[in-house]
Amino acid sequence: MSTDARTHALRAASEAKRADTLARARRAIVALESRGERINFNSVAAEAKVSTGYLYRQPDLRRAIADRRRSPAQSITASARVSARTSSADAKKLAIATAALKRLHAENQALRKENALLRGDLAQERRRHVR
Repeated sequence: MSTDARTHALRAASEAKRADTLARARRAIVALESRGERINFNSVAAEAKVSTGYLYRQPDLRRAIADRRRSPAQSITASARVSARTSSADAKKLAIATAALKRLHAENQALRKENALLRGDLAQERRRHVR
């Protein structure tokens, strides 16, 4: 293998490694965000298996992590946010609405079962009259 071919192969390998490392860091940010975990340089570095120095040296990654660090913590669940904002009157209204929704869901399920049975009976009657 000539020197030029080896140089070209080394450059190609280096570029592939750089692209892979960058992709792992981006996937780590998305994974942490989707799990609702805290996003900072240490957590992204651990998830992507890269150094924090690498993250600081990449302007796009540094900006993405810094932007997400400033946003409120993702780990607060939706129900915790709702309960923190609701007053006791709102909580009562929510409980009444939830109970009504459960009743309607149960009624809907019962009607679906009844409808399926009636359709079966109708099909059976049609078969009986065709013979």
